[in-house]
Amino acid sequence: MSNNPREALSIEQRVANQSDLDALTCPICLSLMTAPIKQCLSGHLGCESCLDRVARSTGTCPQCRTPISNGRLSRSLLADHMLSSLRVHCVNQFKYSQESKKWEKDARGCQEITTVATSNDHKTICRYNLLKCGHQGCDVEVLKDDMPGHRAQCKYQSREKISCPFGTDVCAYTGTKTEVDQHILGSLSNHIKANNQRVDEKIKSMELSFEKKFKELIKVQPIGIKITTITSNLY
Repeated sequence: MSNNPREALSIEQRVANQSDLDALTCPICLSLMTAPIKQCLSGHLGCESCLDRVARSTGTCPQCRTPISNGRLSRSLLADHMLSSLRVHCVNQFKYSQESKKWEKDARGCQEITTVATSNDHKTICRYNLLKCGHQGCDVEVLKDDMPGHRAQCKYQSREKISCPFGTDVCAYTGTKTEVDQHILGSLSNHIKANNQRVDEKIKSMELSFEKKFKELIKVQPIGIKITTITSNLY
């Protein structure tokens, strides 16, 4: 095990069927093969990078000693298809155990089984994806459905500054959620009065604007001329 206290979850750990993993394990690096997969003339498979390295060093297949240098390797489209179709568990079925220092299956996690080819598509929509708390200083990650409950009791929420919900046009006060709640309770009537005054001012401004435009319209075409024109058209 490396010095990294938390190693990444490997694709080998997620494989649903061990026999499928055995069939696609590279005999050189002893890990799951990576595409493109190549083969010798006898059909022995391996990662392209692994077989190319062996071809430069020994020049023969490590399993049957068939020559593999000078372009004797070919790509195995069948093995590539088998790899992309390999069935794997969703990454959200696993949880890292601080006690055992390894990844373990979580019975409460996602039970979806996908393929290597569709795994990333599923991950983007998986409802078991963890979300990070938005409160400054909090590193907790929880499920989306559990986030409202966590945020309501998060110990870091008292440090986060928010604005008065009446808006900056009425009140420029900012503070923690507790402070803002107390602020509103202490001056609710003043906030409502100021908000009503702001609405009245907007209505008055709209009336003046409409009146101004109406007067400009009358100057362009006096009502008397319009009536005379309409009357003459009747005869």
